[in-house]
Amino acid sequence: MSQNAKIKENVMLASLNFSAWTGRRFDNRATATVENSVQIRKVGRFNKALMPGKPESFDAILKFGTNLREEFNKCTLEYQQLGVRLMPVSVYMEFAEKIRAKTIEYHRLVDTFIEEYPDIVSESQSRLGPLFLDEDYPDVFDLRKKFGIRFSVLPFPDAERFGVSLPEIELQRVRKEIEDHIDDSLKLAHLDLQRRLYEATLHLAQRVNSEGRLYNSSIENLREIITLLPKLNFTEDEYLTEIANRASRELTVFNADVLRTDAAIRADVGSKATEIAKNMSDYFDMPFDNSLLLDVASDPFAA
Repeated sequence: MSQNAKIKENVMLASLNFSAWTGRRFDNRATATVENSVQIRKVGRFNKALMPGKPESFDAILKFGTNLREEFNKCTLEYQQLGVRLMPVSVYMEFAEKIRAKTIEYHRLVDTFIEEYPDIVSESQSRLGPLFLDEDYPDVFDLRKKFGIRFSVLPFPDAERFGVSLPEIELQRVRKEIEDHIDDSLKLAHLDLQRRLYEATLHLAQRVNSEGRLYNSSIENLREIITLLPKLNFTEDEYLTEIANRASRELTVFNADVLRTDAAIRADVGSKATEIAKNMSDYFDMPFDNSLLLDVASDPFAA
């Protein structure tokens, strides 16, 4: 069995679709009013918020969807198709079980919102005044249908199983295109895993070696990818395993409080983090920021 054939047995394609009512509506009358006031046509579209202030029960649904999407992305890798990601088989059972539990939790949130919906509409009528239109608001039956979660998987493509009725020469050409796409997709997913480990390590090196504040999230982010790596390492890349184990031993032993208060430990962790990041940079051929300076205001991991 070829290496690619073995790898293809270890992965699948996965998608996660989250749907929710937008709570917004295009208003022709308001748009016309604006256009008439400035005497300019087609300068914009007035989309009104149907629930001014965004009720907590509705906001909870949207935040739930965002968090679920983040969890899905952490458990999967990039793939060359919009809305589809590569999921190693070793991740599937755990994530499928999580999705079942999350779906139940999601529907409870939806139930809470729908229970409050009549009062929300009444409050919106009071706040929107002349902008309120009863037809903007779906009835409860239609509203419920606008919310949903769908997690689905498909087998990874196999060029040899592509057997549609085509002339042999054309069939071979298409199979070659599929095989090239497969190779590129596997490389992209593997690169995604490399990048995630490298960027988390480099980020910690930057934080520890700078004079700025050190956040717990800098360490937790690295711990998280180290924990996930054995399941996401679908190519069984020994270097990734080795470097992740080293990062675990040398960089994530102490929490941020220790590193903030013990200069010697912080210096040691900073030196090791820099060395590991430089090692990965050379091995992966990724850019290395040897200034080890980070603008706190632009820190994406600050929390």
